[in-house]
Amino acid sequence: MEKIVEENNISSQKQWNTIGLITGCITGAVGVGLMVLSGPFITPALRRICLPYVPATTKQVTNVMTALRLYCVKEGTVVDLGSGDGRIVIEAAKQGYTAHGVELNLWLILYSRFKALVSGVSQKTSFKRQNLWKMHKLGVKAKHEMENGSYLIACRYPLPRWNPKYVINDGIDSVWVYKIEQILNHNISV
Repeated sequence: MEKIVEENNISSQKQWNTIGLITGCITGAVGVGLMVLSGPFITPALRRICLPYVPATTKQVTNVMTALRLYCVKEGTVVDLGSGDGRIVIEAAKQGYTAHGVELNLWLILYSRFKALVSGVSQKTSFKRQNLWKMHKLGVKAKHEMENGSYLIACRYPLPRWNPKYVINDGIDSVWVYKIEQILNHNISV
């Protein structure tokens, strides 16, 4: 009888050891997976100039679309610098614009392309990886590359030393609309 009890204890211990090993492996795999998945979103914080990914709110997207319709053009091309997960680009494409996103984070670009495909607007959108910190100053780029009469819309933060033509004041979701001819005519140094 003692031998049967002893064999049951050994069998029970082996079973618990196996369960512990499987649980440990699963926990380790989940931990490594989370690190791999979160890495691309954390590494931008380790750069010399850190701008974290902050997704556009629904209200901010609405404000940008309102600014486009009311103050800018009803159709044409929209370029979103720092496009993040592509919310503004995708919404602009849904409303008939040809829309381009420029983003540094490769994972956000891939996610944006996937979302555009799922939303059915991939033919009207494009996403490009570029480091905005290595581009020329925005004002110089606007003067040389944007046509006179074009509009530039800033979200969350107004452009220093630029005078907006229109403003949609809405706290953190505010939008500033700048007309390029104003910049050219007033020769604003940026």
